[in-house]
Amino acid sequence: MNDYFDHIERELRTAVRARAHLPWYVRLRLRHSRALVVVLAGMIIAGPALAAVSLLRGGSPVVPNGPRTPNAFNGVAVRKTVEMLPLRTADPAGGRPWGMRLRRTTRGLLCMQIGRAAFGTVGAVGRDDAFTNDGRFHPFSVDYQPDPNACVVPDGHGNGFLNVAEIGIPASALFINGRSASGCIPYQTAARANASAPTHVRPRHRPLPACPAADLREIYYGLLGPDAVSVTHLTSAGGLATTPTVGPDGAYLIVLPDRRPTSQNDTSTYGSSPFAGSIREVAYRNGRTCRLPVTGGRVEIGQGSCRLLGYTPTGAHAPTVAQVRTPITARILPSTRYCDEDLGEVVIACPGALPPGFRAVGNGRGPAITLVQISFISRVPITNSHSYYYIQMTRAPYTDPRYARGGNGEQCGPDNGDFGQTNFDYAAGERVTFSMFESLSCRGPIHGDVSLVIDTGPSTQAPMPAVKGQSLGRDVGHFTVNVP
Repeated sequence: MNDYFDHIERELRTAVRARAHLPWYVRLRLRHSRALVVVLAGMIIAGPALAAVSLLRGGSPVVPNGPRTPNAFNGVAVRKTVEMLPLRTADPAGGRPWGMRLRRTTRGLLCMQIGRAAFGTVGAVGRDDAFTNDGRFHPFSVDYQPDPNACVVPDGHGNGFLNVAEIGIPASALFINGRSASGCIPYQTAARANASAPTHVRPRHRPLPACPAADLREIYYGLLGPDAVSVTHLTSAGGLATTPTVGPDGAYLIVLPDRRPTSQNDTSTYGSSPFAGSIREVAYRNGRTCRLPVTGGRVEIGQGSCRLLGYTPTGAHAPTVAQVRTPITARILPSTRYCDEDLGEVVIACPGALPPGFRAVGNGRGPAITLVQISFISRVPITNSHSYYYIQMTRAPYTDPRYARGGNGEQCGPDNGDFGQTNFDYAAGERVTFSMFESLSCRGPIHGDVSLVIDTGPSTQAPMPAVKGQSLGRDVGHFTVNVP
């Protein structure tokens, strides 16, 4: 139905443009007749249109999973940049096709939203235990991000280069996996989640529903840049098809039945190159191609990696080490309980009542933990997602048998470590506070480093140190703290 409306609109616009060359007095005589045509067209399609709008409103929208702020994490959508691509991919079992919507954010990212397509947008369908199986279409809010990592720093011309593989996604297209919205989840994930419920609440615990194997999908999608023209890939029937890319960012979307081992379900993988196996070839302008090898059942990245044809460097400026160096402090905050803000950046000890705006942080059935709090002054401004502070720590060296708990303890020693990144904007001179949990099964000194990372190439918002060809790094400082 939406394609029908689009066709009517295109025909009307074409008719108007066809008369643009006529003198003004001729166009004036034609104005009333054209208005009559528009009214008649509106009368013809009014019934179906009203029914379609009613159905669209009948399904409640899928809202963001938590609060969104312009200067944190991926930011919020810049409304005028939201674009539904004319990209439709059939589902293996039929029903509404899948589609993609692009949006740019207040933190300088280009993000992809994929889901079932209807009425000029993407969303989820009330099936697979989602939305009480109401069968309606539930549109995604522009700030709902099915996969928070499906965002990329655009190149110097604003184009995106990112490839994503989603394994074990319910056919409803509800990616939240049953945690803050209804819906089934892959069997193995459901089994783990149900088993992790505390023993004393299990009698009252509503088991999370597991998706039938036939209702799970493998989804491959991404942005290949302005030079990509087509992708050759597997089809649901097991054959091969060549599909043109869409738009200046070279967008593509492939939806297949789930063929992976259950251990790979409910996983996402990202890369600057398409994935070998399900994707066989990318064709570019001027006859250039990139062929990827046939692989086994695993999702593999980097085999036959495709060059980033058409990528324009960002030209990012990096400050000197002297401009970013600053003292780093770190301390241990022992507590029987911790809590964090809704945005998750600030974690504090809260053995008593929860402060307003905070929520308890549980460590499930894992080993006992303590909190390491790192603090320093940002000497340079962080104004978007193109730069961030990267924190890396070694593990304490001595294993404490009191917390090993039959093999559940962490691997200790300097060959093991933990890492993370900041996800906020900071003004020059503003204090940065970052927290990381460490297992009490490792005791002794922890050594850490802080660096400033500035993206210069295609990059997702996953914690990464400076990588040649993708980013520049500047050493900010070092710290040592002791787990008693």
